[in-house]
Amino acid sequence: MSALKHHLDEQDLRVFIDALTHYFQHLTQEFADVLPSYLSLHEIPIQEYTGLIAISGQYQGQVYFSAPSALLRHLLLAQGETVLTESNLLDQVGEIANTLAGNARSYFGERFTISTPRAQRGEPETAIASRPYVIPLSWKKYKALLVVDIRTAQ
Repeated sequence: MSALKHHLDEQDLRVFIDALTHYFQHLTQEFADVLPSYLSLHEIPIQEYTGLIAISGQYQGQVYFSAPSALLRHLLLAQGETVLTESNLLDQVGEIANTLAGNARSYFGERFTISTPRAQRGEPETAIASRPYVIPLSWKKYKALLVVDIRTAQ
């Protein structure tokens, strides 16, 4: 990415969408259906588990991946994991967020610094900006979402 922009554009969001579809296809040999992305003006429907990556450097904000426990259990089983504890579900959702943010870092470059993942059950403790991008997905019968809440530092 050559010039620093204040807002994300379609090409920037495509990086997150491609990372999301690649993650599911690589892990499960099945594609996730990415539903139309949107700029949220209302409350975001956070799922049961949420993985969070804080972004710092010339970009500020966070990236969330939020999913129901059943989706995370299916992903763990797809990896050969048979112990489906709360701890493993939290590790899984944090790993997904970390992988997606890590792929984005390859695109945005050194100015896009990512934190270690934080995972929790329920609402994230960190406040979401007033207008983050929401990228919903459907895999099998489950719904999940990726929330991209980043902007350039001013």
